[in-house]
Amino acid sequence: MNKRPQIMLEYGEHRQQQVVFVRFAFNREISELVKNILPVRWSRTHGCWYVARENFDLNQLFQQLRGKIWLDYSALKPNKNKSPQQEAAPAKSSYNLNAVKVRLSANVKAQIQHFKIWMEQRRYATNTIKTYVHQLEIFFGYYSNCTPEDITKEDVIRFNSDFIIKNGLSNTFQNQTVSALKQFFKFLTTKSLNVDAL
Repeated sequence: MNKRPQIMLEYGEHRQQQVVFVRFAFNREISELVKNILPVRWSRTHGCWYVARENFDLNQLFQQLRGKIWLDYSALKPNKNKSPQQEAAPAKSSYNLNAVKVRLSANVKAQIQHFKIWMEQRRYATNTIKTYVHQLEIFFGYYSNCTPEDITKEDVIRFNSDFIIKNGLSNTFQNQTVSALKQFFKFLTTKSLNVDAL
């Protein structure tokens, strides 16, 4: 019999957003572990942690928890009892998160890490830091041939239409990306990027 702590994952909706609920019996160590891996938030309504579906990386979670915690992700698997229409309805984007992030250049990755330290020193919320880093890694992974100095407002608009909208990502994802970029360029101080109109 498995005696390791267990985490159960399931799809759901929270505040009109498609999410993955992360459920487990109260355990402070597991809570800290999960918060360090995923950009989770606490739901009082559901009494558990959750993460936006577009920010959820099952493979990353599985690799980080292997041998420590039993991960029950059976609820995330396709339900054979559902019709094709029902099964397709909640499906999100088809993009591969890791495939986008892996294209991030070493130079830009270092800049993002410096930005992370800058945010930590200014006491940004932990979830905000994780979310901003996550969004920046995706954005600059998408524009892997560009440096931050090369990026224009038109590039942000193109990313919004060709990546966010095309992949069916949420308004929250779009807003998080814009906020992350604004703060990142403010940190760089070498350039101002006006994306308020997006």
